[in-house]
Amino acid sequence: MVLFSLIGLLLQKKGISDVISGTLKTIMGFVILTAGAGIIAYTLTIFSQLFEHSFHIQGVVPNTDAMAALAQKNYGTETATIMVLGMLINIALAASNAIKVHLSDRTSYALYGCDAGGYPVCRRLVRGDGVVAIGAVILGAMMVISPGYLAAVYP
Repeated sequence: MVLFSLIGLLLQKKGISDVISGTLKTIMGFVILTAGAGIIAYTLTIFSQLFEHSFHIQGVVPNTDAMAALAQKNYGTETATIMVLGMLINIALAASNAIKVHLSDRTSYALYGCDAGGYPVCRRLVRGDGVVAIGAVILGAMMVISPGYLAAVYP
């Protein structure tokens, strides 16, 4: 993601100070996300144990931010590749289609989708680089379909 941010700023022909600032902000964002996820995961583990002991119920307390940051440790390269390729597919679909197509710039749901559901689940079904290709196509298509559908349903 840092490289993606750096390339984006350079393609926009931003000044050197903006490029350095934007790249450092991206790095700090991932550091903060990872640190915050560790805190949340630790807190939720204690809460889950307390809940299980008090009510004699077993379960999981989900949190998308913690899940995404923890998945970054194991699947960071694959997730970043899926996101970059998915965004390129999103741009290609939005630019090449004659009908009204939406270009999505929401990366948070894309990140959560890649981290929490996409790569870890697909990896069990498909081996090798096929997971990255399938994930990128699905992500790119959904980044076009989702905003278009929501715009039609909620005008």
